[in-house]
Amino acid sequence: MVALRKQLALILLLLPLGLCGQGFSVDDTLTEYPHKGTYYHNKFEGRKTANGEIFNQNLFTAAHWKIQMGTYVMVTNKNTGLQVIVRVNDRCPKHGVFDMSHRAANSIGINGCQPVTVRILPPSDAYIAQWQAQDEKFDSVYSKFGSQNPPPPKAKKTPRSDKTQAAPPPQKKPQDPKPKPQPALDLPPIATLKPENTCYRLELCTVESHSEAFSLIQKLPAHYQEKILVDNTHHPHIKLILDVGTAKKKADKLTRTLKPVFPHCKPIPCE
Repeated sequence: MVALRKQLALILLLLPLGLCGQGFSVDDTLTEYPHKGTYYHNKFEGRKTANGEIFNQNLFTAAHWKIQMGTYVMVTNKNTGLQVIVRVNDRCPKHGVFDMSHRAANSIGINGCQPVTVRILPPSDAYIAQWQAQDEKFDSVYSKFGSQNPPPPKAKKTPRSDKTQAAPPPQKKPQDPKPKPQPALDLPPIATLKPENTCYRLELCTVESHSEAFSLIQKLPAHYQEKILVDNTHHPHIKLILDVGTAKKKADKLTRTLKPVFPHCKPIPCE
């Protein structure tokens, strides 16, 4: 009985080690392995990786505890379905964790730690070309967020050198004269306006972060991604507008097509 208990305890002790060893194969290019998708802390920017390269948050690279250096890997965000190809150039000590650069993580909508699947890609010039083409693909979308101007900083109060000196009395601003009424414009009646000849855009949605906006833009076809306008004037909210410039009927038809992804999509007249 004692020997049986010892054998049972030994089996329970070795069981997790066996699962860890058999749960991942660096030679398997067909299986999608579940991992926890994370991204590097900014403190690692400029440091050397395990293969001697300098880490850069803007490159599509990643770290894994077992995958060979230089291997290209397809990472899929299980929540959004977005995919990115990364090249392994570093080691992550935690098993089951796939640590990516900020750019790679943001491109598939990872904010914090989210479930992903990892599939090792076989050596192929086609996958290398796709990995390199991601720079242009994601740059065209990221550039849309470069026009946001942060709110101006509040002016700091300067201490007064002489506390006894009285402040000058505030001067009254001269009041502007009342504007003269303008004559009414001679516009045609509404009934004569044809909505088919009016240019319409699509207001897709309103989000609160660039990463959320970036993830939604990627769900559009490539020829529509180039026509996205990012409205940052309603800080901190961000509006995504599809600048199709089409007639009302076509805008309504496109609205119905985009409703599953953008439920609040609506046509708006062009300015």
